[in-house]
Amino acid sequence: LTAQEAIILTALARAPAGRLETWQIADLLEAQVDESFKASLAVRMVRLRKKLTDAGIEGLAIESLRNIGYQLTTHIQIL
Repeated sequence: LTAQEAIILTALARAPAGRLETWQIADLLEAQVDESFKASLAVRMVRLRKKLTDAGIEGLAIESLRNIGYQLTTHIQIL
């Protein structure tokens, strides 16, 4: 995982119900929420989902919540 992917995944695992809003992820990454951030975040999440699938997690590990943010849909143990 990249450093930013690790930050996002850790925050999702620790968030209530595994859910973070887009602005919360932007704060973690010290970025401004604008259209380019949202587009780059969507690409980053696709790559993170693929890495999780490659690691053996079945199904959609991170769900996109339209106009809200993202939700972790599987259990992740942070070591």
